[in-house]
This record gives sequence, C-alpha cells and structure tokens, in this order.
Amino acid sequence: MSIEAYGNTNIGKIRKINEDSFAIYGFKDDSGFAVIADGMGGHNAGEIASATAVDEIRSALEKSFEADESIPSAITSAVNAANRRIFDMSIHNKGQSGMGTTVIITAVKDGAVYAANVGDSRIYLMYDGKLRQVTKDHSFVEELITAGSITREEAATHPGRHTITRAVGTDARVKTDIFELECKVGDVILMCSDGLSDMLSPVQIEKIISQSEKISDAVESLIAAANESGGADNITIVGIKFTSDKQSNQKSK
Repeated sequence: MSIEAYGNTNIGKIRKINEDSFAIYGFKDDSGFAVIADGMGGHNAGEIASATAVDEIRSALEKSFEADESIPSAITSAVNAANRRIFDMSIHNKGQSGMGTTVIITAVKDGAVYAANVGDSRIYLMYDGKLRQVTKDHSFVEELITAGSITREEAATHPGRHTITRAVGTDARVKTDIFELECKVGDVILMCSDGLSDMLSPVQIEKIISQSEKISDAVESLIAAANESGGADNITIVGIKFTSDKQSNQKSK
C-alpha cells in the first residue's frame, strides 16, 4: 500500500496575515508525517508561534523516524520541544507575550497510523465513504457539549466557539492527545485548521472528498469552497490517501 499526501494553505478573504503553517515529510513510500499549526497572538506573534512549532516538530520527528523510535513517544517529545521553545520566546520577548498555537500531527510508519492534537485544529478519517472526526477539540464549546449544556448545532454559533482550552506554548507544559488509527486502501485522513471546519460542515467536506479523484483535487476544492463560504480565517489542509498504486504526490511549505 502506498500513500498519496498533499497540503496547501490559503490566507482566506478576511485576515491580513496567514498565521497557519504546515509541513509534510516522507510519504514517498509507506512512511511519513504531516503537521499543521494555527497560531494565535498579537501583531505577528501567531505567525511566529505556528512556524516555530512546525519547524521544531518537523526537525524532531525526522530524527525520530531515522532512529526508529516509537511514534507516540516521538510525537510527545516533539510537541514538548515545540512547547518549551515557544513558551520561552513568549516570556523573553514582550511582543510575543502570550503567543501560542494549535498543533495536529499525523504519522505513518510500518503500517501504524497515529493522529495527535493540541487545540481545536482537526483530524478527520474518511472510510467506507463516511467522514468522522478523530480528534476532540480542546475548546470551551466542546466542554459545554460534553457537559450537555449546549448541542453541537448551538456550538456552531456560540460566542465562545473560538476560545481554546489547550495550546502549544501558552504554558510551561502541555498534554498531547494521541490516537491510533486503522487505515486501509481507499481511506483518507484530512487534517485542517478551523478556517475549513468553521466554514464547511462535515457533510460538505465528505461530499467534496467523495467527488475528488485525487487527494490534491480534494484539498484545492475544499479551500475554494471555504473561501466561497466566506473565507473568515486562514485555511490550511493536508490530505493523506491510502492507495494501492505506487504513485504519490506531495506539496509542503
């Protein structure tokens, strides 16, 4: 089984700065990883936080892949390294005070597939034509949903829907949620910042993926659709498709 991976980022229609960053590594055979970070902070601090997180995580995971380390341990160590660097930058630079970023990671090696997240950027898995969210948002509205205080439909318009409860770099320590996935030929993993998930429903996302022959077509069509729906935030997407052929396609920042 081979893997087709493709990613792209778009500033959207409202924001003046793209505070999202992403990277794709490997996937020329059956191994690789992808990371997306959606930064937050005043001035250009969000952009700095996301770029720093992606650089740190990419560097750490590359070394871990080469050293054949356990994927969950490697992910945890990589996110912790990014957290330490961003937190240190924020307390030593007034202009970067309080900056932080969401992080999502998908890593595939030797048939094992793992997804990880901090914050409200999302990872979805599409199998048998159905899309389901793998990660759980670390957000105020998700806590309200869990408590039964509001419905998921009400969360879509709740005034606190953009308040996250966990981020990389905002505290001295951070906890990363990690999920192990089972994937087969034809399955698709979709990673995205909230510039997509806030603009399109899971049903709309599922339909676009189903109608796209290539994962690159799906990613570009989703970005276009998010912009057509308002483009209220930066949009960053990485698609990973498990295929039976030997061709792969990738684009990384």
